[in-house]
Amino acid sequence: MLLNTENNHASRVRGDARAAQRAKMQAWVAAAEDNCKFLDDENMDPTLAEKRIGRPMHHDVLEGKLIKLNPSLVFVWNSFNSTKKCIFFKETHIPYEAGVMPERSIMSSKEDQVPIGDVYEGSGGFRLERGEIKDPNKNPWFKTIKVPWREEVRGWRTILLRLVGAGAITPTQAETVFSAADNPEWQRGMGKAKHTHIPW
Repeated sequence: MLLNTENNHASRVRGDARAAQRAKMQAWVAAAEDNCKFLDDENMDPTLAEKRIGRPMHHDVLEGKLIKLNPSLVFVWNSFNSTKKCIFFKETHIPYEAGVMPERSIMSSKEDQVPIGDVYEGSGGFRLERGEIKDPNKNPWFKTIKVPWREEVRGWRTILLRLVGAGAITPTQAETVFSAADNPEWQRGMGKAKHTHIPW
C-alpha cells in the first residue's frame, strides 16, 4: 500500500503534468499529420490556384449583390493597402481583395517539424545509432511534414461564409444569389455537413 505522503503527492503531480504534456503533443502531431492529406488530394488542396480560381468575381459585382441582401453592410477601401477592401457589419469586419477575386481562397503551404511518435509517446521503441544519422544538421528525433499554412488570396466564397457566420446573410440567401458549392468548407459553413478536420 502506497502511503499518501507529501513526496508521493508531488510525484503524482509531476506524472500528471507529463501525461498532460504528452497528450497535448500527441494531439498537435495528429492534427498536423491529418492536415497533410489535404495537400495529397487535388480536389481538396487549397494551394492549387488553378483549382481554386473557379468562377472569378470582381468586388463591384460582389458588393452589388450583397448590398441587396443586407443594406446595412458597409464596404470601405483599406487606407494602407489599395489592393484590399473590407466589409463592416456590426462588430464584424471582413477583409477581401479589391479587383477580381477567385471563387475559393488560395492558400500557401509550409513545412513543419514534428516529433517522431515513439519519441513523444515514450514507448522506448525508438532507437537511433550514431551511424544511422544521415544529416548532422537535421534533428533525428523529428520528421518533416508539409501542411496548408495561410490564406494568400481570399476567395469570394470565403467572404460569404464569414458573412453567414456573422449573421449578416443566411445560407439560403448565399446559395440562392451566388449558387451552392460541393466543397467541404462550403458544406460545413452552410450547415449541411460536418467536416471537423478542415483547418480553414
